[in-house]
Amino acid sequence: IFLPPGFIITYGSTVAIEQTNIGEQNAVYVKSVDELERKVTLVLAGALGFPVSSIKPLDRASFRLTTIRNPYSGLTGTFRLLTFSGSSDAIDQGLHIPGVSVQRGQLRNVVVTVSDDAARQISVYTFTMSTTGTVPGNGKFRIQLPFGYYLFAPTLVGYNGVGKTGVPTLTYDGLTLIIQLGSPANSTEAIDATDGVSFTISGVVNPGAGSTKSYTLQSTFFDVEKVIDEAIVQTVGIVTGMFPSRSVSISENRAGQTNFITVGVSTTGFIPNNARIRVSLP
Repeated sequence: IFLPPGFIITYGSTVAIEQTNIGEQNAVYVKSVDELERKVTLVLAGALGFPVSSIKPLDRASFRLTTIRNPYSGLTGTFRLLTFSGSSDAIDQGLHIPGVSVQRGQLRNVVVTVSDDAARQISVYTFTMSTTGTVPGNGKFRIQLPFGYYLFAPTLVGYNGVGKTGVPTLTYDGLTLIIQLGSPANSTEAIDATDGVSFTISGVVNPGAGSTKSYTLQSTFFDVEKVIDEAIVQTVGIVTGMFPSRSVSISENRAGQTNFITVGVSTTGFIPNNARIRVSLP
């Protein structure tokens, strides 16, 4: 049996169970596993000391292989199945067995916290989540921020729960943050289903007050389009900030006179180049 790319099998863990229509005194055993080719070789033998007998033609035999890790979500490639005689002569073959659809898992227990929830503040965000599917040691976490946010030299300032996958690194493109785990491509290290992985990122500029959009968080293979788990969660509440100092003066204080009004403020929020200032007169 040859599995499509993305499946992971481990020798010593995969066994054949729930066997049907292979003969009352027969059993199928896993003889060998080739992890690189994703190939499982099974042998038909007599069960419990019975001599092996042939499987009748046209019978629908089946068995279940255990402990095989699914690939990324989406439609898999094709499977290949071949049968041979004891002397390795080919009998039957199915070289293009259609793939199966693998669904995205759920990132669980997602919590997003922010150091300052005032509008347009340069803040530090912490994203905490629990994985469902195993993330390979060279996998990634992708965080997509909604419109209104701005990234100002974002930096990964803290992380937790990544096990032995090495030191993660952060890159970004537009409003997408990508955290690369630190293991090489051929590493056996991985992040299994866990009680919590967290990443703390500075340099995230809050949107305007009242934003009620969503973050999209994903765990992926090295190719970020090969998604494992996903969660879409509500953004944190953003509130209006306060000018640290503000003043208003007029050039003429006599009633009915035309004058100039001078408005002075100091800001704490990050002001974009297309910002507007609104002044309401009594």
